[in-house]
Amino acid sequence: LLPDFLSQLPACAEDRKVAADCTPSNLHMTPMPFDAKSTGFAYGDLCGPDLPYTNLPWMLRRVYGSSSSRLAFVINLREPLHRMQSAWYHAMQISFLSVCRDCKALSFVEGLAMTLDRFERSPPMYDDWLWQSMPSLQLPWWH
Repeated sequence: LLPDFLSQLPACAEDRKVAADCTPSNLHMTPMPFDAKSTGFAYGDLCGPDLPYTNLPWMLRRVYGSSSSRLAFVINLREPLHRMQSAWYHAMQISFLSVCRDCKALSFVEGLAMTLDRFERSPPMYDDWLWQSMPSLQLPWWH
């Protein structure tokens, strides 16, 4: 796995280089709670604790091995409800075609109410835009 990954990167120079990945979805690419179900574009029905695409911290540890402890992360957290409202208005501008299909509703309040209704089911259903707004469940995976 590591040789394939490294072959995609430019050769390292002798002096220190810093690389940044500003992908906004990285933080929430972690396993959901055990019995959770998901909706949306990011996970859809493809969630599970052993799937590498739902556990980026695990994958990075595998790729970087003993050097993974040298990785540093900067996270810019946003108040969750504000983040969800911004996601809804962004999706509404493009008719919910390629982002936030699970927040599609006539209003933000209606979309949020439908999402919370699904979340309160047993087992809980995490719409993508809700899961992406729950850093307290994701940060422990990044220890």
